[in-house]
Amino acid sequence: NSIQKESIIMIEKRILLQISNTIIANLNNADGIGFLYGKIGLALFMYRYSRFVNNQFYENIADEIIDDIYNKMNDAIPRNYERGLAGIGCAMCRIIKEKYVEGDPSEILDVLDEQLLCDVKETLMEDMNADYPIYSSGLYLLDRLSVEDVADSQKEQWIFKVIDAVEAIDLGQIKDDSSRILLISSILFVLFKLSGFVADKCRFYPLYDYLLECALQSINRNRDVNIVLLKNVVSLLPEDRITKELLVKVKSINFHMDVMNESLMFESELNWYWLFNMPLSLSPLITKLDVLVDKLLLDIDFDLYMMNSKLAKIGTWVMKM
Repeated sequence: NSIQKESIIMIEKRILLQISNTIIANLNNADGIGFLYGKIGLALFMYRYSRFVNNQFYENIADEIIDDIYNKMNDAIPRNYERGLAGIGCAMCRIIKEKYVEGDPSEILDVLDEQLLCDVKETLMEDMNADYPIYSSGLYLLDRLSVEDVADSQKEQWIFKVIDAVEAIDLGQIKDDSSRILLISSILFVLFKLSGFVADKCRFYPLYDYLLECALQSINRNRDVNIVLLKNVVSLLPEDRITKELLVKVKSINFHMDVMNESLMFESELNWYWLFNMPLSLSPLITKLDVLVDKLLLDIDFDLYMMNSKLAKIGTWVMKM
C-alpha cells in the first residue's frame, strides 16, 4: 500500500544519506584508488547520488576524488580490476557514458587503453595472481566499447588481443579452486559479450567448452558462492554451441544457501552487480539492508577503507531499486 511504500522510500533516503555522510567523513582514510576497493568506486557513487538528490555538492566532491586519483596514477599501480587501472578505467567509462565528465573519451582514456589493451596477456597473468581474480582487460574493453564508436580496425585489434590472451593462459597455475571458478566465470562473460561484436563466432565455441571443463574440475573439489556466478554466466551462453555433457553437468550443480554464508553471498552479489550488472537474486528487504548499514557503521573494528567501498556498492544498488 501507499503507506508502506512511503516508509520504504524514507528508509532508502536515510540509508543513502548515512552512506554519503560516512564516505565523505572517511575520505582521508581511503588510500586505494581502485573500483571494488578504492576511491574511484566512491566517486561513481557520489556522481550518481548527486543526480539522485539533485545536489551539486556531491558532484563537486566526486570531481575532487577524480582529480586526486589521476594525480596519483603512476607505473607502480597494478593493472587489475580490484585495486588498479582496470577498475579505474571501467568506472571512468561509466562516468563518461552517464555524462558526469565531459571531453573526448579517447583522450581521457588514452593512458588506460595503452596499459590495458596493448599487453593483454601480461595483464591476465597479473589477474591470475590477484586476491579477486577477474578478467580485467576484458571487462574494461566491454565498458570501453560502450562509451563511443571505435573504428572497426581498432575494435577488431582489441577484441582479438583479448581472445588471444585467453587461448594462451594456463588456468592450472591458479591453485585455489574458488579463484579459478571466479576468473573462468568472468572470462566466459567477456567472451560472450564480445561475440556480439564479431561476425564469425566460431573461435569462441571451443573456448566455451575448454573453460567449462576447467570450471567443472574445480567444482568437483570445492563448492562455494562463485558457483552461483558461473551458473548465471553459463545461462547466457548459446546452448547449441556447448558440448551437451558439459552443459548438463553445470546445470546439475546445486549451491546450498545457509545462514552462515548468506552475508558472504550478499557481498559477492554486490560485486557481481558492479562487475556484470547482474541483479541480486537475494533481493534483501530494504529493512534488512537498513540493519546491515547500521551494523557496518557501528562496527568500530571494521576497516574504514573496506567499509567505504562496501557502503558505496550498497548505495549504488539502492539507487537502482
